[in-house]
Amino acid sequence: MSANRISPLFGSSFGALLRRYREAAGLTQEALAQRAGLSVRGISDLERGARQSPRRETLDLLASALALPPHKRALLEAARSPLAPGQPPDSTARALPPNNLPAQATPLIGREREARRAAEALGRPDTRLLTLTGPGGVGKSRLALQVAEDVLERFEDGVYLVPLAALRDPALVMQAIAEAIGLRASANEPLDEQARASLRDRQTLLVLDNFEHLLAAAPRVAALLAACPRLKALVTSREPLKIAGERERAVAPLDEAAAVELFVERARAAQPSFDPASDDWETIAAICLQVDRLPLALELAAGWARLLPLPTLLERLDSRLALLSHGRRDAPERQRALRDTIAWSEQLLDPYERRLFWRLAIFSGGWTLDAAEAVCGGMESVGLDQTAPDEGVLDGLARLVEKSLALADMSPDGARFSMLETIREFARERLEASGEAEELGRRHAEYFARLGSELGWIGPRQDARDQRIERELPNIRAALAWTLARREPLIGLRLATPIGRWWYTRGAFDEAESWLRALLALDEEAGERAAPAALRVSALYALVLLMLDRRNYDGAEAMARAGLELARRHGDAARAGNMLAELGHVAEARGDLDAAMAYFEEGLAQYEQGGARQEGAAVGRTLSSLGNLARAKGDYAQAQVYLERALAWARERDFSFAVASGLVSLGHVAVEQNDYPRATTLYREALELYRTLRNPASIAWLLQGVAITVGALGNTEAVARLAGSVTSLRAVAGAAESAEWPPFARVCAAARQALGEEAYRAASERGAALGPERAITYALTLLGESAASARGDSLS
Repeated sequence: MSANRISPLFGSSFGALLRRYREAAGLTQEALAQRAGLSVRGISDLERGARQSPRRETLDLLASALALPPHKRALLEAARSPLAPGQPPDSTARALPPNNLPAQATPLIGREREARRAAEALGRPDTRLLTLTGPGGVGKSRLALQVAEDVLERFEDGVYLVPLAALRDPALVMQAIAEAIGLRASANEPLDEQARASLRDRQTLLVLDNFEHLLAAAPRVAALLAACPRLKALVTSREPLKIAGERERAVAPLDEAAAVELFVERARAAQPSFDPASDDWETIAAICLQVDRLPLALELAAGWARLLPLPTLLERLDSRLALLSHGRRDAPERQRALRDTIAWSEQLLDPYERRLFWRLAIFSGGWTLDAAEAVCGGMESVGLDQTAPDEGVLDGLARLVEKSLALADMSPDGARFSMLETIREFARERLEASGEAEELGRRHAEYFARLGSELGWIGPRQDARDQRIERELPNIRAALAWTLARREPLIGLRLATPIGRWWYTRGAFDEAESWLRALLALDEEAGERAAPAALRVSALYALVLLMLDRRNYDGAEAMARAGLELARRHGDAARAGNMLAELGHVAEARGDLDAAMAYFEEGLAQYEQGGARQEGAAVGRTLSSLGNLARAKGDYAQAQVYLERALAWARERDFSFAVASGLVSLGHVAVEQNDYPRATTLYREALELYRTLRNPASIAWLLQGVAITVGALGNTEAVARLAGSVTSLRAVAGAAESAEWPPFARVCAAARQALGEEAYRAASERGAALGPERAITYALTLLGESAASARGDSLS
């Protein structure tokens, strides 16, 4: 999950917020009333909304009973006294700094002291890097998330979780950081330098979770911290990073009281009627001791409390631990205990559950039910009882979730499942030993190749598809790695080529080029197993786009000519048109507008010859390029013809991104002809589309036209704010520097002269702070005023 957010708690009603905090603390209304010294009826009335605005004394009692950190108390205070219309906001009623911290479904138990000390350590000026170390399953990640939430208000520019467990290549750590902070990388400089530039002056905390297998990337993290004086990092790892300035805090197992509390809480979650008798507490304490009081082991054991009497549970734990207590001497003791717990849980599975448990380890970063059924279902068992029935993936998965060997969460795709990384590693070892790993790897790669084709195209609901790609990125990377290791370029190209569009729009140029080049080289060696020509040309086309963005015009030209020759040799007119279009863009970039026009027109003829529709990916782009070339030459009539055709082409296919681009191009033509009413209409439709598409570079391109339109009415303050927003959005997108659009440059210069340097700069800074969504809203408001003014002028 790559998107930054402002906490949704801000603006909640007092009752809803109070209930959320109470449930997060694991308290009933009765328990909270007892802690706070209030009546149960009073708590109930507040949560139901029967009482809207409690007294401050009541709020103080509630906040103390819930042990709320300052930012949560401020939100509760804000909800206690909602603003009247026009009332200025209270100093405590403010939105939280930007963050991507997930909401925690359960309270943190037994780690209050560690959380407080870690938060204090992060508050010291000399602490730049704090590493929480300890064995797998000890709760480092959960503790880090609590600390990050507790210190959130100290980092005005945001706190960002960077999950690393699914990565296998240390080279991708910086890409993961860039994705977490919303950095759209540019092709023109190394990603490390872009990250340093983005974070250099920001007071930010990065939470780098599960770093132990990526230690080769530690020097890059050190360099980032050294270059960014206000940046800090909170790391979880099974061993320290061993870099300058690191402070280490070892996370130990829980003490007895906390371990017992955690076991009971998890057992009650699995079986609400679980109610230990007075003589059960000693047995529970013995159970906790047998699993070394490790949180993960406790959760696994507690899941069985609903099935086994506590004495039986203790007995079975004793036998399993004794069986595996003499493992490798060089393994950490607690790791052996944790492995014992997982092995014991696995042995209690029936044959089908065990087989499914192993198979699900093929997924990296989680999976959907559809993926599990497609990859893990309908296989003959290997090395297991051949008579074991295939009871259905859904039923087996539900039982694994119940037994705490898989996790379930709701996402926009429906239920999404995952495993704790330690459990997944255990299951993966079993899968490798089972003899099924090779077939599962192929099924996994084939499934994500099919999914890539479904998700990679541009059109309606593109935003939802892009979010799905982001969630599946660990699986996509694992599948591509499998295709390279097994020398299966056909499957790899079927996946990398459509997903290349997502990497391209996110600025992940290095990763996209790396996969595509490696797969194309492997395909060239594959002989009779080589990918179809159409797929190879599409992959070459994706590489050409990357090279153009990197301004490698010679490389782009050579690749485009190779793709053109291959497409023509196989009679593929549509893809030949794509390559001709890119040769046109190379010529345009070199300043040869006549040659560019010739290539575009030849490409257009190829599309028409081949009857190209969706397969001619550059049809709309070619028509737009012809229109923009005509506009650059001042031939507005011809520009209008081409751009109207491009817009019609996009509307026919419901390509939202291309529709929005066409509207903006036509709006710019109208602006250059001083037809501001028409420009207003076109820009307003495009802005509504960009609410969903959320492409910062494209929004910046559109806002330039809006600035000219409102500037024509003399609104110089709005011009300055829009100019600031344009600059900010370009930076967010990592857009390459380009020549300024002359009409936009002129209207900004006029506004600067009219306002004066200081006022212009202040307005520009306000615009830079808007962000994409608020910038769109502001632009729509301005255009509405512009349209109203135009109507007023016509009436007068």
